Amino acid sequence: QKYGYNSLHTSWVGQMALKGNLKDVGLHQLLNLISLAHKTGALTVQGASGEGAAHLFFKEGKLIQASLNGHSTRLTDIMVKVGNLTADQAQALRTRSRTGTDKELGLLMIQNAILTQRDIIQGVKNYLLESVYQLFTWRAGVFRFDPNLLPPEERITVAVNLDHLIIQGSRRVQEWEHLRD
Repeated sequence: QKYGYNSLHTSWVGQMALKGNLKDVGLHQLLNLISLAHKTGALTVQGASGEGAAHLFFKEGKLIQASLNGHSTRLTDIMVKVGNLTADQAQALRTRSRTGTDKELGLLMIQNAILTQRDIIQGVKNYLLESVYQLFTWRAGVFRFDPNLLPPEERITVAVNLDHLIIQGSRRVQEWEHLRD
């Protein structure tokens, strides 16, 4: 099926990439399109005013991984960022790990009673949400969606429904604009 948006540089057909400008297509519209079409792939957004770059991965229309400005999406780094691990705990886990994969590190956290599976899943989810909420403030820049690209298998991903994320992100932007005014 072909989506006819004048502001998009290419049609979303088959394996073709979707490219555009955030001035023409807002992030909330782009996420709505990915959600409604149940798309799987990678979205790269390059901010225009020094915001940096974001990389988002989707599976069947749900967000499964995100990173901003080259920040690591390794499980131990995420758990430190959301406050579930200290930097020393993260380093000790990485030292004890044989393969260094997120799945092995997650098992080490659970087996050593450092975190529960629920703590890990909630931490990853919170990291995803906060990363994308920051993107809602980007008013300019370019994006590219490459279909069928997924993060490496060894990563722990959490599927986040985009409906609530879009509503919450839009609400936060309105609040920021209100406070700024």
